[in-house]
Amino acid sequence: MAAIKYSKKDRQILGFALPISAIVFLSLVSMTPMTFAEAARAAFGGFFVLFFPGFFISMLFFKDCDILEKIALSFALSIALVPLVVFYLNFLFGLRITMLSISLSIALIIIFSLIISIYEKKISTTFSQLDSWIEKNIFRKKQ
Repeated sequence: MAAIKYSKKDRQILGFALPISAIVFLSLVSMTPMTFAEAARAAFGGFFVLFFPGFFISMLFFKDCDILEKIALSFALSIALVPLVVFYLNFLFGLRITMLSISLSIALIIIFSLIISIYEKKISTTFSQLDSWIEKNIFRKKQ
């Protein structure tokens, strides 16, 4: 698989976002009466619910956007998508809304988007190889 190449601007944004998230996490630990484990659970649970599902969906559908747009889209998509999936699973299949069902539905959103992304890359690679073969062998210029 090819590595994702980030521009200089994207690396600067990521270099700015990571210390900010560390500061938010440390403020959760220091300013609230939570233990370190509870603060870590709140911080990582927030990213798991509010960021990761939308980020993988935005990586799948919005490939030409820069990283800042993908981060904004990931929050918006996660806020829209996670409650819909949980409530539809409850409505259609009678699955009760529990911590386990919510975690599994979020994990399935992430896994399905990754599978579709990998499958799409394989198909695009196959089609590009097929196009080059057709161009080379069928549409070659006669001399």
